[in-house]
Amino acid sequence: MKRLLLFIIAFPALISALSGCAMRTPPAIAAESALTAQRFQIVIKAHDGGDIAATLWQPALPAGQTAPLMLHTHGFGLRRMNGGIDLYALLPSGQIAKQMWQDGYWLITWDQRGHGGTDGVIDVMNPDLEVRDLTTILDWAEQNIPRLARDDNDDIKVGMVGESYGGGVQLIGTMLDARIDALVPMTTWYDLETALAPGDVPKGGWIKTLKLMGDWVNFRKLNPPLRDAFKKAMDGEMDEQVRQEYASHSMAYYCNQDMAPNANALLIQGFRDVLFDVDQALEARDCFARNGRDVTLIVQQGGHLLPLEQHSPSLPVWYLEKELHCGETALDSKQVAVDWLKSQLDNGQPPALPPVCVSSEGWGIALNDWPQSRDTYPLATVELSGHRSGSWRWWTGMTDWFAGWRSEAGLSETFAEARDAGIRPAFIPLHTASSEEYRVGTPLLHLTSEGDGPVLAALVKREAGKAHLSLVNDQLAPIPLNQDSALPPIAVALEPGDQLGLVLFSRHPQFNTRHIGFGDATLVSGSLSLPVTLKQLAEADPAKLNRPAGNIAITNRAR
Repeated sequence: MKRLLLFIIAFPALISALSGCAMRTPPAIAAESALTAQRFQIVIKAHDGGDIAATLWQPALPAGQTAPLMLHTHGFGLRRMNGGIDLYALLPSGQIAKQMWQDGYWLITWDQRGHGGTDGVIDVMNPDLEVRDLTTILDWAEQNIPRLARDDNDDIKVGMVGESYGGGVQLIGTMLDARIDALVPMTTWYDLETALAPGDVPKGGWIKTLKLMGDWVNFRKLNPPLRDAFKKAMDGEMDEQVRQEYASHSMAYYCNQDMAPNANALLIQGFRDVLFDVDQALEARDCFARNGRDVTLIVQQGGHLLPLEQHSPSLPVWYLEKELHCGETALDSKQVAVDWLKSQLDNGQPPALPPVCVSSEGWGIALNDWPQSRDTYPLATVELSGHRSGSWRWWTGMTDWFAGWRSEAGLSETFAEARDAGIRPAFIPLHTASSEEYRVGTPLLHLTSEGDGPVLAALVKREAGKAHLSLVNDQLAPIPLNQDSALPPIAVALEPGDQLGLVLFSRHPQFNTRHIGFGDATLVSGSLSLPVTLKQLAEADPAKLNRPAGNIAITNRAR
């Protein structure tokens, strides 16, 4: 473990040493003659005099030809793609940006404040620092790249792509700089507060990870007030002053003041992302749409995975699905982003995408809008007690495996009744599928109790013939008592005999910083409104389904 930590800390320094010296004067770029593809390591002066470490990727261009500008920046704790030994050779956003460069677009990549070779401290998208640096980079490009394509208003054509932290700068940047035309933000936040601490309960698992990335991989680079806020959050506390000061570090701050985004957007989010769930993208989509922007939403499985808790089919901690299944044929997710950017920046052929593309584990659906139709289920009363429910997963996992040897008839009888919380979470059965069905939408939950909240709640699925309850899309949420709330958005497929239920508990690695206890006995009841099946949606609200690709697309679906 010590060797791994040393490698994580030393690796960025090694890459920096191998990437060569940076130019402090702009490279000489021919205004008319043909250009060859090459890279320049450059330094751009920030508005406050600090250095912004960047790489200018010059495309191969015929004599006299211009090209739009692409911008790409990195995730939290990482550093820019510079063409050397590079993590972004493996990450989709880097591959997309590099393909755009190879296809003849200018590209600038840069280290954000406090990361890599850029001066300053990490302040998580301060509009006067990190986002101001984006504006500075665009100013530098206009002044130093003579071959940038321009629109009919003589504005440069600019596109952006990036995941997580590199998506956050896009969503705030489009609110503050009108020069950006097209965005591809992947798995990022709309409202930082609700993303990191829903219901004022910090996401302890990820907050600890972010603290490590921000203050150890980039050694002691977190802004001191932010470092203190991270420490408090790791103890389950919210800093009210930091909450107010960092409100402007989210797109929500500007949309809530009726400000409009200036760019069009292809939003990509993940159902299994437990840091920035799908609701963040739905809120962002609403802001783009109500202000008349062209916005498309892709919701696939990948995103931020909690280390040591969630399995990844490819890269650990974060991944993106390689294929999308929301039409008659599978689509390459990276090529979709490339084609969309070219359609926005260079009048290319747009990809065949519906307004909302839902792609989930071998099946998908093309939608015109996010479904709102639901069936409401009353919740049987269950008793919660103590503060350990959900903390014995290592033991209950083994007993579930042995219980799975029982017949489905015996298992159905066991799971037909509600179960109080003990070392296991409380369980409330909701629905058993009688035929194949698919559900997409946002479950609504109202818990009623005389006790104190919140309660950790999750929608769970039990496959026919098994005793294990799996969290739908790995998601759960802290739910306050005696008020309307929502669980994270879902996409779930059921086969005959599969069962959906609700579990209520007090401990989970996703929310492990705040003590949640229920005393000797807390009775909880209420109701849950579950998204209807897609078959029911076609009858109740057919306008939500995209035509002609409104049928469910199923590709190699298996248990």
